[in-house]
Amino acid sequence: MKKIFLTSSILSVLLSFSLSTFSQSVNLGPSESITKMHLNSGNGYASKIYSTDDNDGVTTLRIGVKGNSTTFTDALLIRAADATAGGNGNVYVGLSSTKATTYKDSKFGVYQSQVLGSAKGNYVGIATFGGNTYTGLNMFKKTLWLVRDTAGTTWTTARLHDGISIDNSFGVPRSTTRTWWERDPNDNIQSWGNEANTYMTLKSGNLGIGVTNPTKKLEVNGTIRAKEVIVETIGSWADYVFDKDYQLPSLAEVENHIKEHQHLPEIPSAAEVGENGVNLAEMNVKLLQKVEELTLYIIQQEKRISSLESSRDNK
Repeated sequence: MKKIFLTSSILSVLLSFSLSTFSQSVNLGPSESITKMHLNSGNGYASKIYSTDDNDGVTTLRIGVKGNSTTFTDALLIRAADATAGGNGNVYVGLSSTKATTYKDSKFGVYQSQVLGSAKGNYVGIATFGGNTYTGLNMFKKTLWLVRDTAGTTWTTARLHDGISIDNSFGVPRSTTRTWWERDPNDNIQSWGNEANTYMTLKSGNLGIGVTNPTKKLEVNGTIRAKEVIVETIGSWADYVFDKDYQLPSLAEVENHIKEHQHLPEIPSAAEVGENGVNLAEMNVKLLQKVEELTLYIIQQEKRISSLESSRDNK
């Protein structure tokens, strides 16, 4: 059996021949390392693997691609940084070297270069994670989108929408995505919902359930059921009615007020309640005030009755 020995020069020739379909030659240095490699598929479609010194203490290994174009776009970057630049071993998808410097503290970065449209409801996908729910069936996907909340061209009118889709269904943010979570950094809003329905909104520390623009710490559009509710009062409890200096209105004054306004003194009218609702803490104090006033009226009436009975018995 004959043995074939290849010298380094012959090996270089063979490698150059085997890579003859590349648009550029493969340069082999003394350590036989490949520094740049272009893979052409014709008609302006190609990919290349190369490294660059970014002049900021970072060398990046890059994979660039082009589709029917004369310009390569970096599709994947791997950073090899020195001690001061940071981000050693970080991997970036869709990032140019300029953009990558803003991601240097992240081990993995994804950048969507497609610009978000300016019309309300426009959206663009950023990243998708998924898996099959069963062999050959249903791709279950979690996707992060940028969504335009109101018409505009800056970040202040955009939101980050995190939702679930299945296969090619439920893939339109704010319309068909399932169990989504949305964040608006400019207006300090977080929302949760399903398809076109918003179930809960957190805005500037105010929580709305079934309410998209809560202005109170808790707003609920519906029925609340609870084992116990504790309401803290603001101001004095109604026991001031029993103070000796309290001016108890006469029953005649109460009667005149009812005839004129159709509600008790210091109690809001039906129209006011319909427009503003009821403050439970405040209303409980007012209702107790009326109960205590009523108690004083009864005591007064009882004294008058007792006095009349005593006078009758003494006759």
